[in-house]
Amino acid sequence: MIFKKIKAKQDDVFKNKLELAGKAKEIFKSTGAFSTYPFIGALISIILFILFIMISKGSGIVVLALLIWLFLNNLITAYFNSAAAACTRLVSNGKSAGFGDGIKEANKRFSQLVNWAFLNTFAGPFMGMFSDIKLTKKFSGEYAWGLVSSFIIPFIVFENRDTGAGIEESQKLIKKNWGKNAQGEYKLSFISFLPFLITLFLLILSSVMKDEFITYSLIVLTIFVLIAGMMINFILRTIFFTTLYLNIKGKSK
Repeated sequence: MIFKKIKAKQDDVFKNKLELAGKAKEIFKSTGAFSTYPFIGALISIILFILFIMISKGSGIVVLALLIWLFLNNLITAYFNSAAAACTRLVSNGKSAGFGDGIKEANKRFSQLVNWAFLNTFAGPFMGMFSDIKLTKKFSGEYAWGLVSSFIIPFIVFENRDTGAGIEESQKLIKKNWGKNAQGEYKLSFISFLPFLITLFLLILSSVMKDEFITYSLIVLTIFVLIAGMMINFILRTIFFTTLYLNIKGKSK
């Protein structure tokens, strides 16, 4: 069985980080759904990006269009992350997980995902930057926002929590299982260089091309590669934290 229970005692989140990361990659490779979600998400995102650019071009609402696109991009990410979380639980229980299984669960939580995407778009970027500000601590408590926010999707998908309750439950879960050992910065990245190397190559290629259509096509392809790379990383992070959540809460909850 791909999923192996790891005791979630205090400090284990750090000791078993590499082991859990390895298992997240194994789970990712166990079904095509996990690799399909980020590419469909990236495709939808790039189509929306092109549409918003075309609509806002020369109209003076470029900034507004960009904000709307960022919100929709966060919603797409949260939606497919929720689908990935649902599939992770199926795989962890030794069951097969198809594309539709995850989508079905994500559809059930769509309203909560809209709220989460809204917060993530307009407040999320500032949470980590201003961790000492009182308003920020109201959301993340005494823990790094990056760690608190990573458990929100499992709480939304498996316990039907709204965003506020999900944040509160995430803080409680971290405090109960890791206490002060979970303080400080927390970063986890599965994909680092590959998408950016491809992006760099495409940018260089586009700069030497004289054909306008090819240049714009390469720019769009560059953005697609970046978004797809980020979404794959988000899916792997979701699998990682869902696995951790299931170790603590139980696989059949």
